[in-house]
Amino acid sequence: MLHRFPDLWQQIKADQSVIPKVLEETLRYEAPVPHSEQTTTNEIEVGNTIIPPNQNVIPFFAMANRDPKAFDDPHGFDPFRKESGKHLSFGTGPHACLGANLARMIGNNLFSVLAQQFKQFQFEVAVDEIEWLATSYLRGPKRLPVRFER
Repeated sequence: MLHRFPDLWQQIKADQSVIPKVLEETLRYEAPVPHSEQTTTNEIEVGNTIIPPNQNVIPFFAMANRDPKAFDDPHGFDPFRKESGKHLSFGTGPHACLGANLARMIGNNLFSVLAQQFKQFQFEVAVDEIEWLATSYLRGPKRLPVRFER
């Protein structure tokens, strides 16, 4: 998202308190784990549909993160949206990602250190040349060559 919205880097450098907001919106907008597979243990009603026990279900977090009932302008990228952090990219409830807080801490610390040490950065490939992982379970680039300027 920093490639698509280069002004964000200057905002981060000027005020590192925006880092968590940028990270949360990036997680909502580009869910790193777009879906999961679960098996129901009890009958459950979702919407107006009854799902019996022992059924495989595949919740699509990436789709839920773009729900217009949950997010204003769900297809837009806005780190300062009022619903910031209410995405489902780490799941929810008993199946929520155990590493969510660690991932947030690492992301915050990484961008804080990078913002302190580097004036600018540049991706060494065009956005449309980024090679993505060939899996539906995990979303991310295979490689992302970046050059930092002090």
